[in-house]
Amino acid sequence: MFVSLERPRHPDRPHHRSPYFRIALVVIAVHLLLFIFTPPFHFQPYQLEAEELMVIENVPDLEIPKPPEEVEKPPVVVDPFPDGNGKDQDIPRWSIFDYPPAPPPPPAPLPNPGFIAFDQPPEPLKIVKPHYPGLARQAGIEGTVKVKVTIDIDGKVIAAVVVWSDVTDSMDREAVKAALCCTFKPAKQRDKPVQVDVVIPFQFRLQK
Repeated sequence: MFVSLERPRHPDRPHHRSPYFRIALVVIAVHLLLFIFTPPFHFQPYQLEAEELMVIENVPDLEIPKPPEEVEKPPVVVDPFPDGNGKDQDIPRWSIFDYPPAPPPPPAPLPNPGFIAFDQPPEPLKIVKPHYPGLARQAGIEGTVKVKVTIDIDGKVIAAVVVWSDVTDSMDREAVKAALCCTFKPAKQRDKPVQVDVVIPFQFRLQK
């Protein structure tokens, strides 16, 4: 029996090299060429470039402006009447400050003479019915307000104040307004008109 020492050939193994092997060789060759022919890089410190400055001397056309002229300061207004007595002024003092003068103070209340006896009591000529506030009307509030009024010798009501009430404050204010609009025939003492105080009851009733 004859035995051959040669390595048998396999029919499925190709006789030529793989194309990937050739591509790898080409890439390696390109990198070698780049490494050989690339110039070496030298590190150098960065230098700041200085700007060139141009100095101009003896410029004949350069004109220095003159300093501004001093302006006289306005005169300081001095109040000629520091004590507030401005009778000789032609312009009212309040016109300088652009606001009207303060209103005059209210007149002082008349002194209460107290009880004055009278022979003939005051007679009502006009009794004004007070206005019923809308909120009080909607809430159904009813009651009485007693207002003490001062009637002068002409029969006019010069003062009014609430002395008793079982309603709201808004109804009290309406009662005082109505009392100030009432008029009377003045009371008399020995045929002489006198000032007296009387109490007027104002009723707040809803119409049913």
